[in-house]
Amino acid sequence: MRGKHQKVKSLLGDEDIYQMITEYLWICAWLKHFGWEFCVERKDVYYNSHKRPDVIEYRQDFLNEILELEKWMPKPLDDIMTLEKLVLDVNEKCYILITHNESIFYANDGKKNLLEIS
Repeated sequence: MRGKHQKVKSLLGDEDIYQMITEYLWICAWLKHFGWEFCVERKDVYYNSHKRPDVIEYRQDFLNEILELEKWMPKPLDDIMTLEKLVLDVNEKCYILITHNESIFYANDGKKNLLEIS
């Protein structure tokens, strides 16, 4: 190394950096104490919890509810989206199912670190 002075300044001497590292290590210690850990999830359609019994039950309940509401949803009569006329009672409402098929967004898009219980 030429010269008497160091050419690269270390960030470890910065008090703010030291404070952030200390807080991060304390958080990691507490997470480990409770049996949790930080993890980086890969982009995928499903995360690990898509097969949990409560998630499966929720999806089934959702589908049953949509099936029940279908009797109050007008169906298309042809390709130009002419809808059938529904005959409703006084207290009944018409439901229109609106979907979007151009783009897909997932609950954890943009998140790299997720807290996961191990």
